[in-house]
Amino acid sequence: MSDDKLIQVQELIDSAMSSLKTAHALMRDMTGIADTDRERIVSRAESMPSSGTVSGKVVEGIFDGQNMVDG
Repeated sequence: MSDDKLIQVQELIDSAMSSLKTAHALMRDMTGIADTDRERIVSRAESMPSSGTVSGKVVEGIFDGQNMVDG
C-alpha cells in the first residue's frame, strides 16, 4: 500500500472517531446518561436474581496446583 493511501485511511479513521465522540456527547446531553454501556450493564446486573447468602468454610494454606500442602 502506498504512503498516500495509508495517510488517507488514517485520516478517515480519525474523522470517524471524532464523529463518534460528537455523537456520544449528543446522546449524553439528550439522555443524561454519562456512559450508556456502563448504565446498561449496571441495569442488567441489578435485575439479576441474587444468589442468596453465601455460606461455607474458608481454607487458608498453600496450594501446589493440585492439593493443599500446608495450612
